[in-house]
Amino acid sequence: MTQTATAKKLKQTETVSLSTIEGGKSTNKAVLEISFPDTKMALLCVILAMLQIMDGILTAIGVSTFGSIAEGNALLRGFMEQFGALYTLVFAKGLAIGIIAFLALCGKNVKWLPSAIAVLILFYALAAIAPWTYTLSRVYLM
Repeated sequence: MTQTATAKKLKQTETVSLSTIEGGKSTNKAVLEISFPDTKMALLCVILAMLQIMDGILTAIGVSTFGSIAEGNALLRGFMEQFGALYTLVFAKGLAIGIIAFLALCGKNVKWLPSAIAVLILFYALAAIAPWTYTLSRVYLM
């Protein structure tokens, strides 16, 4: 099969249906639509995923410098003390990136989702990346 024929077979949208019986009749209802995100949504999700990776790296440096007490999230701090910082950060950031990918693939019909992700990017950059960057630059650059 040629590459062109393969590309033609690739569907743009996949729908997961739920079969139910209502009033003696079987019906199919679309419960989840998976499709390729548009360019804007893909870009927003890539930026948010990159911020997750940056936060994971900065948190790892911060925790190795100051100890687990430097982690502001009590749940993550507890997991770091129980399982180690590296395992906790890889799991937490991997889960976050998985959720971002899910939103990118399944959120095409949610009109407010790109705006919400843009606000989340701004909030995350200001609340997570900027404080770590400032704190670690004071230690390593001064």
